[in-house]
Amino acid sequence: MERVGGPIDELFRSFEQQYGCRILRYSLAFVFFWFGITKPLGISPANQVVRPALAHTPVLSELISFPLFFSLLGLWEALVGVGLLWRRTVRVAVGCMCLQMAATFTPLFVIPDQTFQWWPLVPSTPGFYIMKNFALATAGLVVAALESDRLLPQKDVPWSRYIRGPWRGILSGVSRATSRNVTVETSVLRDLSLTGLHAGLAIVFLWSGILMVTTSPTPGHWIASVVPNILVANNVLIPLLGVLELAIGLYLLIPSFRATHVAAYLSIGYIGMAMLPVVFHPAQVFVSFPFEPTFEGVYIFKDLILIAGILTIDANKRRTPSTVRYSTD
Repeated sequence: MERVGGPIDELFRSFEQQYGCRILRYSLAFVFFWFGITKPLGISPANQVVRPALAHTPVLSELISFPLFFSLLGLWEALVGVGLLWRRTVRVAVGCMCLQMAATFTPLFVIPDQTFQWWPLVPSTPGFYIMKNFALATAGLVVAALESDRLLPQKDVPWSRYIRGPWRGILSGVSRATSRNVTVETSVLRDLSLTGLHAGLAIVFLWSGILMVTTSPTPGHWIASVVPNILVANNVLIPLLGVLELAIGLYLLIPSFRATHVAAYLSIGYIGMAMLPVVFHPAQVFVSFPFEPTFEGVYIFKDLILIAGILTIDANKRRTPSTVRYSTD
C-alpha cells in the first residue's frame, strides 16, 4: 500500500512528519500534569492501587505516610508534565519520568490480586493501566531523542571567531568532532528508543486484542458497554475492537514501512472508537467533569499517547539517510 487515497495519504504523511513528535510530547505533558495534579488534590483514582501497594512495601510504608507519599508522587508527575512543554527541559523531564515509571510497576508484584484477574496473562483495568507505562516510558525516550536532535549545534561555536592563529583551527576541529560524536550518540538513542516504543506498542495492542477476541474481561469491554446499542450492538463492537487491536499489533510486528503505515491508519480508527464513552457516557469517564477522571477514563486517555507514538514511529520509519542531520562543518 504505497499510497492510500493519493492526496489524502500525502496529507496524512505530511501531518505525521510535521506534528507527530509534537503531539506525542504534548500528549505526554498533558497526561502527566493532569493525572499528577489530581493526586495532591485528592481526586485521583490511582489511590486504589497506590495505597495497597505502599501498604505491602514494609520499609517504605514505615518511613512515609500514604497522604504525603501520594501528594509527592503527584507533584513529581505534574513537574514532569511541565518539563515536557519546553525542548530544553525535555531530557531532565524524561529522566524524572523514567524514575517514576520504574516505581509504578511495583503493584504488579506486590498486589497481583488487584492488578491481575488471572496472573500473569489477564490483567485487570489497573493492571493494564500500569502495563501501558512501559510504552509511555519509551515514548518519553523517543521525545527526548528527537527533540535533542533539533537542539544540536550545526555550526562552529560563536567564540571560535575570536581565536587567532593555529589555536582557532585546533579548537574548531575539536568542536566539529564533538558535535559529530554527539549527533551519532543521539542517532543511536533515537533508533533504540523508537525500537523500544515499536515493540512496546505491538505487545500492548496484541495482548489487549487477544483478550478481547477471546472474551476475557478487558477495559475494551467497558468501552463497548457504555456505547448505546442503537448505535453499535455490544456483540459487534467488542469483537470489532479486538480485531482492530490485533490488526494494529500484527502490522506493527511486520518490519516494513508499509505495514507500519497501515497500523497508523488503523490507530486513527481505534482512537475514535476508544473515545466513544467520552461522548455517550461522560459520567463513566469523569467523576466530576472535567477534572476528576475515573480509572476507566484515565485508561482511555492514555490511549492518546499510544496513538501519537504510532504516528511518530510511522513518520520516522520513512526517514532516509539524506534526511538525518549530521554536522559536516
